[in-house]
Amino acid sequence: MPEVFASWSVAKSGQVTAATTSVIADNTATMTLAFFPLALVTLPVQNFQLFMVNLAFVALLGAVYAAFIYWGKQKDSFELWEVLALDSVYLAYIAVMVFGVLKVFA
Repeated sequence: MPEVFASWSVAKSGQVTAATTSVIADNTATMTLAFFPLALVTLPVQNFQLFMVNLAFVALLGAVYAAFIYWGKQKDSFELWEVLALDSVYLAYIAVMVFGVLKVFA
C-alpha cells in the first residue's frame, strides 16, 4: 500500500505514466522476490492454484506492459487508455483471486 499513496501524489501532479510505472515496477520486484526462492529451493507449493494464478497474472501484466511500450504511439509515455487497460488487468487479477481462488464470498 505505501507505493499506492506515493503514486497517488505523483499522479495528482499530472505524471500518470510515472505513477503507473512505479506501481508496476514495485509489484514486479515484490513478486520476483517472493517466487525466486521457491524456484531455487524446490519446495513443494501448498496451494498450487494460488501460485499459478499469481504467476500467470505477473506474466500477463508484464506482457501487456511490454506490448504497450513496444507498439504504443508514444515511446516515452502511456496514453490514458493504456493506463486503464493495465488497471483493468490488475482488477481482473483481484476478481479472480477473491471470487475464484480464495472464494471469499462463497
